Amino acid sequence: MVFRVFSRGSTFQRSTPPTLWFYSDGSGLLRPLRAGWGAVLVQASLPTPDYSHNCGLALLEFYGAVCTDPSSPHYHGARTLTNNTAEPTAILELLLWATAH
Repeated sequence: MVFRVFSRGSTFQRSTPPTLWFYSDGSGLLRPLRAGWGAVLVQASLPTPDYSHNCGLALLEFYGAVCTDPSSPHYHGARTLTNNTAEPTAILELLLWATAH
């Protein structure tokens, strides 16, 4: 698994706590059989007055392969390498990261 943490920029001066968005995805291939996931944690910026554009600052990007080895700390119960096991793996990895930090 790879983590890439970005430094927080000074462009987000707010009086309220920042809104954080989490985006994730997973995919699987049959040949060769493998599955992976990726995720990004974004500090959302305020939308434009007409709500046509809302971007943010990427705080954390991480990704990895789905683990089917029960002895691994990154094993979350996946028995097969599919997109259906990759997508929840991304969410579980975020929750593990959040509880550790």
